[in-house]
Amino acid sequence: FDLTDDEVHCFNSLSTTEKPKRKANPNKKQWKQKSTKVVNGERIPTTLDEFANHPQRAEWFKAYFDELQNLKTHGVYEQVDMKDHPNAKPISTKLVCDIKTDQAGNTIKRKCRMTARGDLTQHGVHYTEVYAPVVQPETLRTMLALSASHGLKRLGWDCKCAFLYGKMERDVYSKLPRYWTQFENGSLSEDEQANTSGKIALLKRSIYGLKDGAHLYYIHFRQSMKKMGYKQSKIDNCLWYKGSLSTKDFICIMTHVDDCTVLASSQSLLDEFNTKISEVYVGTFDLDLKFIIGIAVNERDNGDVTIDQQKYTRDLLKRHNYTTTTGEPHHTHNTPLPTGAKFTAKLEEGERLLVGEEVTLYQSVVGGLLYLHVRADLSFAVGKLCRYMHAPTTRHMGYAKHVLKYLRGHSAVSYTHLTLPTIYSV
Repeated sequence: FDLTDDEVHCFNSLSTTEKPKRKANPNKKQWKQKSTKVVNGERIPTTLDEFANHPQRAEWFKAYFDELQNLKTHGVYEQVDMKDHPNAKPISTKLVCDIKTDQAGNTIKRKCRMTARGDLTQHGVHYTEVYAPVVQPETLRTMLALSASHGLKRLGWDCKCAFLYGKMERDVYSKLPRYWTQFENGSLSEDEQANTSGKIALLKRSIYGLKDGAHLYYIHFRQSMKKMGYKQSKIDNCLWYKGSLSTKDFICIMTHVDDCTVLASSQSLLDEFNTKISEVYVGTFDLDLKFIIGIAVNERDNGDVTIDQQKYTRDLLKRHNYTTTTGEPHHTHNTPLPTGAKFTAKLEEGERLLVGEEVTLYQSVVGGLLYLHVRADLSFAVGKLCRYMHAPTTRHMGYAKHVLKYLRGHSAVSYTHLTLPTIYSV
């Protein structure tokens, strides 16, 4: 969706127009959203009013109207009069903006998502089930090893606006996005207040932010896979497959919400998947799959597959200010844990329980380490640290920092799956 210069100028004037201020409710907690996230030196806006003064306002406007176009294409909103639904309690919406980067950290595009305030929804009123599985790390590593040993072709597929495919199971009402009526009418010069007064939206499709959004998309995707003839693995609900490795007609799909990793015995099977999935969903294909949910995948000339998580490791160290490698306390360690490390809940002399923000920091560090599932050298240390998430001590925090210092000197560790001549049937 492209904007003309006149439309951008018109929208600039609309987005900067002052709205009538409401009298603050003294009994309601007041909060103000602030834009603090910076990617590649660019501050990410959080509201439409910030777009007008942003250096990249044209691209952010385009990202916002692309999102409105997606909502319109999928038929997410059914505009209704509030007077016809007196018992409706519409939930508010929130604009979420971000910058998508590649493996090297370079900017790919700017994205906007119109999300619902899921924290305002209630169980039994707006939703009942929220469960939505994702592929297990062990499954992903196993299938990547099979792709190397059996010479499987790889393909990445990303579903565009995945949550918008889920069909709502209950009547949920939402407030309309700003300038939605003008966008539908094709005229941004119309008065905003006159067009949206007394109007709310009945959600016909799921939207990002709803607590059951991932669950509704999973139901839709599961039905689509079964119609295409794929079988669901009994070990991992997010592994779908057809055929057999022994007969050279094997294809499997591993799903992680809206990201799919496809492995197949031949290119013709990949082409068949592309054709069938494109009949149901709109998505993008990655023919040269190099990055899978935080894992870098590199194939050598002889067919060996090397995997690593160097980018995520660098981001984790940067998040906790462990990027400097010189000077105390910025030295590195050669082992994940110190020699003779003791893990016990009993307090020894000079130790104490962590409190307040210290507990939050410990949980953040250990939680971040859990995503380094490619790093087998960390499995013992992280497994031990996870046992004390509820009541960590100063000693446990010291061990967690020890792991970070080990990562600082060993962030480039990778694992290689070798090509094997023997073929096994599954």
